[in-house]
Amino acid sequence: MRDKSKAKFGVAAFVVLSTVLAFTGCVSAKTITVDDNPGMADYEHIQDAVDAAVPGDIIYVYEGLYIEHVVIDKCDSIQLIGDDRENVVIDGGWSGTCITIKKDNITVANFTMQNGENGIYITADNCLVANNTINFNDDGIVLFGDKNRIVNNKIASNSGSGIYLSGCDYNEMMDNEIMDNSNGIYLDWFNFHNEITHNDITSNINGIYCNAYCDGSKIANNNVTDNSNYGIYLHWCAGSQITNNNIRGNGNIGISLSGAQSSEITNNKVISNSGDGIRLSGDNNRNSKITNNEIISNKGYGVYLYDGEGSEIANNNIDSNKDGIYLGSSGSSKITENTVNGSNNGLYLTNSPNNRITDNNVTYNKNYGIYLKSGSSLNDIYHNCFIDNGKQAEEFESSNTFDNGSKIGGNYWSDHVCTGNPSNGSQPYIIPPYGHKDRYPFEHCKGWLIELPDLMLLPSDISFASESPIEGELVTINAAIHNIGGGNASDVAVRFFDGADQIGSDQVIGFIDIGGEATVSVAWNTTGEAGDHVITVKVDPDNEIEERSETNNEASKEITVSEPTTEIEVTTDRETYYPADTMQVKICIKNIGPSRSVMLGWWLTVPKLGYASVMAYAPMTLSEDYEECFDIPISVGYWGASGFGAVWGAGLFNTSTGEIIDYDTSGWNYMPGATAEEKIPSEIEEEIKKAVESVELKK
Repeated sequence: MRDKSKAKFGVAAFVVLSTVLAFTGCVSAKTITVDDNPGMADYEHIQDAVDAAVPGDIIYVYEGLYIEHVVIDKCDSIQLIGDDRENVVIDGGWSGTCITIKKDNITVANFTMQNGENGIYITADNCLVANNTINFNDDGIVLFGDKNRIVNNKIASNSGSGIYLSGCDYNEMMDNEIMDNSNGIYLDWFNFHNEITHNDITSNINGIYCNAYCDGSKIANNNVTDNSNYGIYLHWCAGSQITNNNIRGNGNIGISLSGAQSSEITNNKVISNSGDGIRLSGDNNRNSKITNNEIISNKGYGVYLYDGEGSEIANNNIDSNKDGIYLGSSGSSKITENTVNGSNNGLYLTNSPNNRITDNNVTYNKNYGIYLKSGSSLNDIYHNCFIDNGKQAEEFESSNTFDNGSKIGGNYWSDHVCTGNPSNGSQPYIIPPYGHKDRYPFEHCKGWLIELPDLMLLPSDISFASESPIEGELVTINAAIHNIGGGNASDVAVRFFDGADQIGSDQVIGFIDIGGEATVSVAWNTTGEAGDHVITVKVDPDNEIEERSETNNEASKEITVSEPTTEIEVTTDRETYYPADTMQVKICIKNIGPSRSVMLGWWLTVPKLGYASVMAYAPMTLSEDYEECFDIPISVGYWGASGFGAVWGAGLFNTSTGEIIDYDTSGWNYMPGATAEEKIPSEIEEEIKKAVESVELKK
């Protein structure tokens, strides 16, 4: 049996395990029962059970009507569990709070809480409220603590808010059904980094409403539907994320944010709301992202952005709203790859300079495809398809550009005939009312994609010269770059990463023709890099080459760098030997990794005789990927009339410190013959010593 302990040879290791349990004012945990029928449980009233509980206790409440105002304020870490959420009812009697939690780490589950000032009032941290029905209170759940979890509750028909938060952070509200309240979830002042996920929030006045300062909110995967006012309203909510929500049929704006600097609104379905679909208004909505949303059939703007400098509106489907996209006082932003269809106005800008408006489909809008009002200057507008709008474009500034030169070209206009993609400048498109021009319009919608390169790679295009490298090895990483577009590509930069760290310098491919492929490589030094790694390759990482698509320029592949392994194994050919047998001892040494120097030790112990001897302790150099076995034949003598057990040991040691690198042991037994003579231990030791010392390590 192998013993892989790394302690120094000859020193016994002792592991001392001690467990200290310290409780203040409590004894061992137990289950306390409550039943409103006298004599059926430990207590008739929940409050009495709570007062008797100590940390760790479970209070189990049977079916019944409990007209109480339960206060948990004596000890933390207790669980208050109802037998059945529909039939274990805590009734506040139209005054007071059903359950007040003032201690941390409390669980409340499987109750109905009704007719109270509040269903649950929490001023503690790390509590769990789960699987409850909370209705007909003023507010359902009131939170003033941090890191609490509100999970899978039905919160309905409360005259105030379903869930009310004030001055609390890092709470989670998930999988709840919240309906027919004044506000579904109401965040009063100063609530940061709270998560609202996977809830059904319907038929309230407001679905989710933040009064002020709710930075870092995460609102994801909720159904926010048929609320009579706002779907989601957040005021001063920098750095918030609103993703993957279904926001439909609300009586005012679907998503309304203000003070939303660096927020992200992405992958939502915002449909058939009575106001704007997505509205960022007020001050400081800068550097926000509105991407990949379905914004359909809202009665106001599809997207309204005010004071949104440096923001991005991209990859949205904005269809059949009253108006498409509105930018007010929002400069240096990107409006790219949107479909804006069937509105009064497709794109409407006022006091919004220095924007880049590209790769949009602006179609069938009643009044204007794009309208640039005063103050909207120095905008770059090219590679858009303007199709069958009432008026394709109108501007009231002289410094906007509708093309990016003769090579890159301008836009496609469905009411204009020209030849070429782009055309050669002899057939410009005139922008009313002042006669500004798109000098190089396109003959075809998306004609700019026809002759552009498209650089791409897949994970399968990344390969390693060594698929299973050892730490310290210099690994060559290869990447095959393809051009699947309609134009050639020159001076293509390729950048390699280990996680977030760049490997080496940029590699540059001079030329890749249409349909062509080129391979680049970089050397990766794995010294100190044992473990799992994600290698990422980015082609054209700084977007210096205009392509059909920028979405396929990056791929990743995992690789594991193993630690160097140096190990030794000692075995015998049998477990039991008799006089005149030949014992075959084998010592095998393996070094996976770079060359290293070690001390090789080989020893024998016979515990019954008190015998121990070191056969060898000598320096040895193990080359890279060294693997050898040594065979040692030992003649078994007449070693007394009593049997004994013995152990061979072999080890590899650090040449400087003597610490074990690896060692192994192999046990065997000596059995005497029928006519064996008794010998004293010293005689046996001497004979064994002669037999062992007469052999050498041989490959």
